[in-house]
Amino acid sequence: MFKVSDTKKGFLKSLFGNFRKGPHGLRYWLLPGSKIDEADLNMLLSFDFKKPQPDKITTIFKGNSKKRTRVMRFESNGTSFVTKIFRPYCARKIFRNHLTHKRYVFSELKNCVQAARLGISTPKMYAYFEQTILGFVYQSGIIMEDLYDHTRLTNLLVAGKRTIFDCLPVFKEFFFKGIYHMDTNTRNLLFRESDSHFTIIDWQESKFYPRLNDSQLCAMVAKMFFSAGISQEDPQWRLWIQALYEECRPGISLEEMLNAVQILQSKRIPTAFRNNPDISQSALEAYISTN
Repeated sequence: MFKVSDTKKGFLKSLFGNFRKGPHGLRYWLLPGSKIDEADLNMLLSFDFKKPQPDKITTIFKGNSKKRTRVMRFESNGTSFVTKIFRPYCARKIFRNHLTHKRYVFSELKNCVQAARLGISTPKMYAYFEQTILGFVYQSGIIMEDLYDHTRLTNLLVAGKRTIFDCLPVFKEFFFKGIYHMDTNTRNLLFRESDSHFTIIDWQESKFYPRLNDSQLCAMVAKMFFSAGISQEDPQWRLWIQALYEECRPGISLEEMLNAVQILQSKRIPTAFRNNPDISQSALEAYISTN
């Protein structure tokens, strides 16, 4: 399996080269040849989320108040990019955010690059940046490719332009390449209709293994069906799982897989399946038997 550097600085240097310093504690790594100005980085870091945004910036997604993440589209030197920024509410949370920012920003960059090395289509990464105060990371962000020619699978399903079977190859690839994408929401499956191509986003909590176990596969499938609003009463629910089962041949029977997905989809997927993805099949069975 592809190995990335164990250290943050080593990984960033191997990907982008040496970092550069800007004003107000700004430190950033840029992909060689990127057409991104330092002035635009400062603009992204300095504007107040609660005030009107500059003309160059368009908000795509606002995270909840606890995470304080925001995804925005902006222009630099005539090229459109997308940035994801993680920012705390106030200064007293700087220390806590210094410890957790990797989960929301750096880990997404690292996991996205690792998935791409495994042959998964992901957004191209152009930069990583962070701002520090007294040595603590106050806010950080990534700059990536603008997938303007893609549409969320959620929207295509609602419009009746695509079916859930279109994303079946994505899950098959995840299974055999050992990729546990912890948020297989149909909003994170972006589809380009011109060539029927999927690009996967939102990698911050993903994990990589030689091969997925059965509980991980069932959890991803349950998350996908829940987000798509497709219940077990829908005929395509069983047909889709049966098709995936025949392609992947996991270590459980088809009926066991159907039962597991049904349980996990009908109830909130427990923290154990999100934060400890190497959970065993016996633990899944114990969870099912008590619910």
